Amino acid sequence: MSAASAARLMVSAIAAGQGILPVFIDLNRTHATNPLWPGHARFHLVQQVFTLLPAAGLELALLWWPGPGMGVRFYWAALLTATPLAGFLVATVARPLYGGALHDPNGIPPIRLHFGSREFVFDMNVPIVIVAASLLILAVILFWQDDSWLPHPRDALYLSQGWDRSTSGAAPVGDNSQFFSS
Repeated sequence: MSAASAARLMVSAIAAGQGILPVFIDLNRTHATNPLWPGHARFHLVQQVFTLLPAAGLELALLWWPGPGMGVRFYWAALLTATPLAGFLVATVARPLYGGALHDPNGIPPIRLHFGSREFVFDMNVPIVIVAASLLILAVILFWQDDSWLPHPRDALYLSQGWDRSTSGAAPVGDNSQFFSS
């Protein structure tokens, strides 16, 4: 498998995860139907879930739809996939400005780790988003370093002469009557 293919798979996994998982994680009693949440907060959560789901579909289409422009499509998909991750990280850092919290008493409980007499409490979303963002950066670096997705320089010559090298063996494309005399 080429590095470019591995990069496409990595971005696909992240995009699919952030599009599909919120449907199951957020549309339940701990989030969207949590009676302690104000109705307006629940509305925006459901809006977010149904924004992320089609966005993930678009990202996957950009990555896997056959045709030219794979390089540009990969970078667009990576940028679109990075947007919710960046939004989460900004919201996490900015919590003191708007009184936000990573968890609430009626929601999914945070992880509690004990080291000696100290207890550390943290929300699992933070490490998940950090790992996803790191993998996304790695995928972009892998794709950028691999030129297997680029068209071969001979392709321009083949296509200028009316031949398509992408099929098994060279085959004529379009109107090639100038190459065949009767």
